[in-house]
Amino acid sequence: KKYVPVDVNDFVTLANAPLKNRPFNQRYRIRFSANVAEAGDMEFVNVPLDVFKKAALDQLTAGHPIWFACDCTQFALRKDGFFDQSVVRVDQLFGTEFTGDKAHGLEYGDSPSNHAMTFTGVNLGEDGKPNRWKVENSWGKDAGEDGYYVMSDAWFDRYVTELIIRKEYLDDATRALLTTEPVELDPWQPLTRRCR
Repeated sequence: KKYVPVDVNDFVTLANAPLKNRPFNQRYRIRFSANVAEAGDMEFVNVPLDVFKKAALDQLTAGHPIWFACDCTQFALRKDGFFDQSVVRVDQLFGTEFTGDKAHGLEYGDSPSNHAMTFTGVNLGEDGKPNRWKVENSWGKDAGEDGYYVMSDAWFDRYVTELIIRKEYLDDATRALLTTEPVELDPWQPLTRRCR
């Protein structure tokens, strides 16, 4: 409490991993992932995108930043500070389209969680839905705009896989999952790369 004035037990990891063999609305535990003495193995709740995004919106609009994990190597302009599929037109460059979805990217290791950053804001359109997200990165002030990036909402949907959310911003159904017995995952399965 002296050095960390928050109770880490007030937070939970949400994942959005649309994998066939990892159903939504289920709690998971990654075997052999403990990296802090007496902390236990890492756990997460896999939820559909709408639940995932609503928790993020609720926490951000209440003024609380969010730790998140993503695949930062895809469609990113590091120097300029953009995460957006439309900034790198691979269809025009190579005359082909890359049509893999989030499930494919996770299942085959093409798009694993390989970097963590912080959401510090979100822009809502006239319809009240997010159209871009403000991201604080750890690559220094020379990357992005003084260390900040803009992420399109479509990029969020495709490449953001994990959020650390305060339990108070979970819906009742997701909160109830925290009391269920977790399904054990082996450390080499999809969604476990950040634990290696």
